[in-house]
Amino acid sequence: MPQLPTPACAIQRDDGQVVLTAGSRSQLLSGTIASTNDDAHILIGRYASLGRNITFDMEDRASRASAAAYPFSFWSPSPAEDVPERRQIIIGNNVRIESNVIFRGGITVGNGAIVRAGAVLMEDVPPYAVVEGNPARVAGYRFDVDTIRQLQRIKWWNWPEEDIRKNIHILADNVDAFLMKFQPPVHEISDETVEILREFKEQGYRVYYFVPDVDSPEGIWRKVIRAYLSAYTANDKTALLLSLSGENAEAVTAKIQPLMNTMGENAPLILTHTWNEEHLGRIFSYVDDLITTKDGISSVCVDYASHENVRVSYGCDDKEQIFPREKEIDISVCVLSYQPDYEKLFATLTSIVQQVHCSFEIIIGDDGTPNFPQEEIELWLRQQGCRDFTILHSTENHGTVRNMMQMLSAARGRYIKAISPGDYLYCNDVLGKMLRFMEQEHYAVAFGRACYYHHDGSSYQLLDTMSPLNLEIYEAKDYDAVKKACVIYGDFILGALLMGERRMITAYTNEIVGHIIYGEDTIYLRMLADGIPIGFWNHNFIWYEVGTGISTKGGDAWRKRLGKDMDVCLFIIEQLHAEIREEKEKILSGANGKTMRDLQKKYRTDAFEAYIAEHGSYLQDVDEGELERLVHAPVVRG
Repeated sequence: MPQLPTPACAIQRDDGQVVLTAGSRSQLLSGTIASTNDDAHILIGRYASLGRNITFDMEDRASRASAAAYPFSFWSPSPAEDVPERRQIIIGNNVRIESNVIFRGGITVGNGAIVRAGAVLMEDVPPYAVVEGNPARVAGYRFDVDTIRQLQRIKWWNWPEEDIRKNIHILADNVDAFLMKFQPPVHEISDETVEILREFKEQGYRVYYFVPDVDSPEGIWRKVIRAYLSAYTANDKTALLLSLSGENAEAVTAKIQPLMNTMGENAPLILTHTWNEEHLGRIFSYVDDLITTKDGISSVCVDYASHENVRVSYGCDDKEQIFPREKEIDISVCVLSYQPDYEKLFATLTSIVQQVHCSFEIIIGDDGTPNFPQEEIELWLRQQGCRDFTILHSTENHGTVRNMMQMLSAARGRYIKAISPGDYLYCNDVLGKMLRFMEQEHYAVAFGRACYYHHDGSSYQLLDTMSPLNLEIYEAKDYDAVKKACVIYGDFILGALLMGERRMITAYTNEIVGHIIYGEDTIYLRMLADGIPIGFWNHNFIWYEVGTGISTKGGDAWRKRLGKDMDVCLFIIEQLHAEIREEKEKILSGANGKTMRDLQKKYRTDAFEAYIAEHGSYLQDVDEGELERLVHAPVVRG
């Protein structure tokens, strides 16, 4: 039974993540990998020689054409920065890279290439090219086109080592002498897989080729399978061909089948065949895309795929980069999770999957829950007919802000709606209605009404309150008063009620990473301080859990953490906006000895009493039946 080849070397970090895989007899004298992404990886083929002080800079995506060199993505990401980064550097076989070379981003270096000392690589290097300079440019090719073609097909680096040792004198001699003795092998292959692929290509199918890394603890193959099933259906002319060895075929099939069953006849096409390197040349003539992992076998596949101009993507790249689609996503609904009540989590997901009149994706970000049931959640989502979802699970707890940033990095929607287990979308068309409101009124950020509820174990009670309490200033679009109410008097907008443009949410969240740990919604105070208007959609938007929810059940320790984050946020605002600090000082100077806390309490009390006096209740047009359908229990007004 054919077996998959194993790498000669794999370098791991302390946490077990593989960062570099190299084939037989390849060497790297010294180097540095610069990346904040856990999935970054260097894939090196056989008989490659890399010198000293090689820098693999996976973070560099700067545009040389832009007027400014400063990374303004911290303020507002540009359209160019929405292009997904390539997280894998691929270096072919028989490559020589001299010392002090810098890789900028996910570069591919073809077989037989030579990279001169000090070169800065910003683009892919063709096979047998000689490149030099900063930025690196092709100075020439080692051989003519026909010679390169023959060397690419002979693939001496795949010979057994004893054969290479016997022919070292010829390999080190003139290339013409080498080609006189060795000719490209001719494989007359009659393979059922090749015939099937030919038929699919004639029908216009796009074929993906993938060798699952079944024996790797990282299991990139699971992510690839999920992404494929999320991207396509039976209506799409796509096929994913899995190349398996005899010993792992059964395990892979057993894992995939339940996911396929949930989609039924709507499942996209997945094919399997037994790995055989001799067949790769023929197979890749009918393949459009190769998906790599961190396994050494990926280098072998890249070698054969390069002859046919097959597109290569890495299994840890963004799924849109691996499996591109034309579908546009309106809203990315980000579900923040940490040790959730799973009954509430599934109720929250139910309120999302039933949404109509807009396109959306679900991104679940779990921040280190032990034994998080990712596969169970995934299976449930597929059973509900939901394909556009991503589940991100961290092995450690990093705090809400980093969890949110991770979800934002995976999001594709034009807008972001964050929500937590126990909070629910009010009814099945509120996302679409909020979207239309924001588009028509040209708001980058907006919020709707909350319907507060409390569950005491026996009943669900609605509570007559709101955050912010002073809604009149939002209806009047008095944004100076809004800024003062939020930033000075602490009449905050509840984070669960807000929805905003992804690019703006990402830019502001990126700024607070490392400064604020849990208060991800403090970014909206920053926006108000910066003069960004926040719209008010005067309709019920969210069922918000009080007392037992994630934001209100944490006790004194949790409140202290959030309080510390708020203090940091307000300190930053006052440093950036002297006029706000001066306004606060002016208010305190005329407060007759009262503290700011006293003034804030009075402001909120007055706002509550004024609203109730005019409107009678914050609960406007509330249909308790909408909540009852989610919690499967009676709901009463408290």
